[in-house]
Amino acid sequence: MKKFLLSFILLLGAAFALSAQEVCFWTNEYKTLPLRVYIDGQYVGDVTAAYDRTPEYGAEGTLSVVLAPGSHDVAAVNAYGYEYDGWPGTIRPSEDRVNYIKIRKGRFPRYATVDYIVMDPYWYGYGYGPYYHRHHHRHDSPRRSSSSDDDGDLNAEYAVGLAATAVTLFVTGMVGSIINWNYPDSRFPYIAAGLKTEYLPGVNALRNVARVKARIGNYGGMSFIGEAGEALYFGQGWEPTFAAGFGWCYGAFEVDFRYQLPYLSTHQFASLDFSYDWFLTDHFAIDFGLGLGLSGNGDWGGTRWDGVEVPISIGVQYAF
Repeated sequence: MKKFLLSFILLLGAAFALSAQEVCFWTNEYKTLPLRVYIDGQYVGDVTAAYDRTPEYGAEGTLSVVLAPGSHDVAAVNAYGYEYDGWPGTIRPSEDRVNYIKIRKGRFPRYATVDYIVMDPYWYGYGYGPYYHRHHHRHDSPRRSSSSDDDGDLNAEYAVGLAATAVTLFVTGMVGSIINWNYPDSRFPYIAAGLKTEYLPGVNALRNVARVKARIGNYGGMSFIGEAGEALYFGQGWEPTFAAGFGWCYGAFEVDFRYQLPYLSTHQFASLDFSYDWFLTDHFAIDFGLGLGLSGNGDWGGTRWDGVEVPISIGVQYAF
């Protein structure tokens, strides 16, 4: 009987070895290394080096694992706490070959919200803990080929484009406001107080704030804005949020620059906002807003601007 059990165990082990699936995770994302990989909700290791083409199995800095047959849930997060979205969330490796899975650069759009990642005691969501600092960023340039799919730093391109757009629109608003500064309008100037709800898709957050706005000038004018409240970062919890801004007005339309202050919060954003105040009475208005900007995390002087934002907001205000 003992010999039979031993033989069965050996046969079972041999069968598993024959059907085991070899998987190699690798990346061409070298600016946010290391990449932390999870399979079926469990941390399995880090990808710590970048390659411009598929490396050999077991190459330094790649992550090689052996999986049981079938489908597996998979997730990855970079050193700054952004989650990878370049796969459908499950993998089913082939049994007759090594499976190479590429984690592509530029596919980390938002902060991680998966419970087992957020609750991982070894994961530091903002890139300032020992998990981030104990690794070295590497880029194995000798493997670069003429057909490299390196498409540059997407976030840097966004930043340049947003800056150019912001300057153009801000200057355009300034010219229109100055030209119409003395054109009479009974709604202006005013000081207003109100409430606003805003969604930030880049960081998956909902801001609920009280807002004060001072509007000077006439049909053309300037506005000065202050906001304070709480923000719910889904999967992470609540944080205080404070913002200040100023801009140019043309009638009830505005173009404002706004910055979330890094006070009692690790999140920040800067945006160019386009808004319209729909006055239902001489004093009461509904505010509609749409913005374009960048988000990041850090503290004074140490912000990492690595997210793109399109803030959407609605609010109410009473003008005194």
